[in-house]
This record gives sequence, structure tokens and C-alpha cells, in this order.
Amino acid sequence: MTHDDNRADHIEIAAPALSERGLVGTFNVNPGKWLTVPAQANYLEQYAAAAQAGHELSSHTMYHQGLRVNPDNPAYFDSVEEVEQDAIDVIANLDPLQYGGRPTVSIAYPYGQSAPETRVLISNYFLSGRKSAGPIVNPPSPPDMFQLGSANVGAGSADPSPWEDYNYSYDALTGYLDAAVTSGGWVIEEYHDIDLPGYGGVNLQAYYDHLDDLAEAVADGELWVATQGDVTRYILERDAAQIREDISPFAITITVEDNLDDSVFDVPLVRETEIPADWRYSIRATRDGAPMYCELTHGATTLEYEALANGCTIVISLTPADANLDGFVNGDDYLTWANNFHTYPTNGAAGGDFNHDGYVDGLDYLDWVANYGVTPLNLLSVTDGENGDDVNGQTNVGATESAGSVDMSQSVPEPAVHVLLVAGLISVGVERRRRRS
Repeated sequence: MTHDDNRADHIEIAAPALSERGLVGTFNVNPGKWLTVPAQANYLEQYAAAAQAGHELSSHTMYHQGLRVNPDNPAYFDSVEEVEQDAIDVIANLDPLQYGGRPTVSIAYPYGQSAPETRVLISNYFLSGRKSAGPIVNPPSPPDMFQLGSANVGAGSADPSPWEDYNYSYDALTGYLDAAVTSGGWVIEEYHDIDLPGYGGVNLQAYYDHLDDLAEAVADGELWVATQGDVTRYILERDAAQIREDISPFAITITVEDNLDDSVFDVPLVRETEIPADWRYSIRATRDGAPMYCELTHGATTLEYEALANGCTIVISLTPADANLDGFVNGDDYLTWANNFHTYPTNGAAGGDFNHDGYVDGLDYLDWVANYGVTPLNLLSVTDGENGDDVNGQTNVGATESAGSVDMSQSVPEPAVHVLLVAGLISVGVERRRRRS
């Protein structure tokens, strides 16, 4: 959800409303005005607080100049050199405010105006740029990241009805969701005035109800809401990701690398890996050696997990010493070891050969001791992939969930519901419930 122009209602209404619902937005700001417009003197502190709450601060140029060169019009720049200096100045002002010290990577063009030469120039400083015009639906991998389309409620209308009429605003916002659902693409929502009759004015209650719809759908696992910057990172990481899988009878090892700058590209991607059906109760999953959050889906035959595309190594394996694959290392597994002591089984752990060296001996006993009493399944939940029902009732052990996950498609799948809407970006996969006043 992108908000333009340093407007008071963005600080007083939008940012708190998003935060209250656990959502994040992108605020396209003019930091030069914080120093020159008396009414905006306190905006620096307020936008800094919004950024620390997880929202993104994005460039809208220092003083709201369109990204074109026209020395005869003060609404634009005098030269390409001024365009470049403006990008440098915006970044210098916004980088210290961004959450977690992350760099400024997004821009929205004032008046929706840019030119090919200025877009090429700013691509050296930002990762994506947004217009103030369509297409409403952006394709899953935009051919030009600096020509992203947007959807603006009531834009350009002198009629105050867009902000006075609840149904007008709410229907438009719901329509953007519907467009994303039917197309499988991305929609960037663009806001200016909220609860005011200005450019692109939106009804306040409709805005709140739209946020409620988004938050509810996020809670239900139906969509993803992120900032423009994180969506851009995700797309570029996903499209650049190189994935290698090494498969053995007892383990699957995956490496994910995008060869991008890890200090900038830090949004985790979620990969799906098919596993043998009899592994479902006895999985040990690690990311760079540490237990990781994961989830079994699609009839418990697919493991879904997060991976940073920074060369991380994911290992999905059967838990050592769980001979009967029941999800527990206990006396039953000891008996398997004892009954097969000093034999040469060909079926690995099922025959007591817990370390898979081809011989059942004291080393396998030590593996059993090391894992005794451990519930190996480190999953938050196990669902059948159809209706969300729990398959085996086991819960996550010793792992934490990372934020901001999305699916990689085929080798790099799109989110499971195949729909994204950028408000930052939102993916939606079911028929929406509509609210009416």
C-alpha cells in the first residue's frame, strides 16, 4: 500500500492503522520539505517512527519534482545531473531512518512523470520505480521494474464523492483485489488523501475496512502484504535464484544462491520440496545447521520452508535413530538396533544402521543415545494442503518462523495461491468477503 506526498493523514491515520493490523506500507516522501515547509517540521520524527515500526520510506524526490528534464518548468529538473543529485540527497536523508539500517530502494514519480533517460539514471540508485497510472495489474515479473503501474481510487476527480461515498471507495479497493485474483498478477495501491476531498480522496471507513479485509486474509494464509521495496527484492531474488538439490535415500540437501548483494537482498524465499511419504513423521530440517521452521502440505508429501538466496544450505533428512519413522526416538528404536547388532543391513535406519555406514555397531548405539527422547519433527504444523486440517497433530520443536515468506515457483514457485497484490504487494487466492456499510 503506497502513500504519496508527505500528507498528514498518512502519519496520523494510515501508518497507525496499518501497524494496528500487523500490516506494512510504503510512504513516498519528499524529505526536503521537512526542512523548508513549517507545517512539516515535525514530519522527520514522525516518519522515522513509522519506519521503525516496519514501514518503508521511499523517494518521491526531495521537493516533488517530476523525473523529467525541463529547465522552463519548475515542476521538473533543469538537468540529468540534478536528477542524479536528487537521488543521492534523498538516499542520504532516508537511509538513516529505515528499519534495521536497510537501504532505500524504491521511488515513486511525482505527477507520475519520468523519461527513459532519467529512469536509466535512477536505476543506479533504486531497485524499482512506480508510476501514477496503469496498468492496474503488473505481471509477475515486470519487464521494466521502473515502469510499475498503480491503482488510485478517485484519482483526478474534482467530485468529492470518492471520499464521501463509502461504497464508491470500498468497491474500488475490492475491485483491485478482484483484479489480482482473476489475473494472477500484482496490483499496487496508490493513496493520496484519506478522509479528505483532495486528489485521489478515499473514504476513511472504506480504507479501514479494506485494511481489515487484508489483515483477515493474511491471518487466514490467503495473501501476503509487503512494502514495494521488499516485493521488488523478492522478485529479483526469485528470478535470479539458482537452486541445487542433492538427493540420497536418507537426506535432501538444497543450496539457494542468487549472486546478488546480500546486504540489499535479504527477503527470504520459500521453497517447496517433495519428500517420500514415509518421511512425514520423522523429518529433521536445518538451515545452515540450525533448526528451521517448515510446514508439510499437499497431503504431507511436500515440505515448505524459507531460504535466503545467499548460498544457504537446507538439509532435510530422516532423524537419526528413528528406525520405525514414527516421529520419536525411544525404546522401540533401541530394540531395532539390538536385534540387528553386528549385521549388514541394506535398509539403513530401519535395520538399526543409524549412521548409514552399512554396519550395525556401537556407533549406531551412540546415535540412538544422542537422539533418545527427541521429537524430531520440527514443524509448526502439518496440513493436508486442501482444507488446512492437521494431519498428525505434532508441533514445532525448537524452531522459529521467519517473516516475509513467499513461494518460489517450479524451481522457483510463486506463492501457493498464485496471486500477489502490491500495496507493498498482496497475494490473494479465495473469493473475498465484501463489507457494506
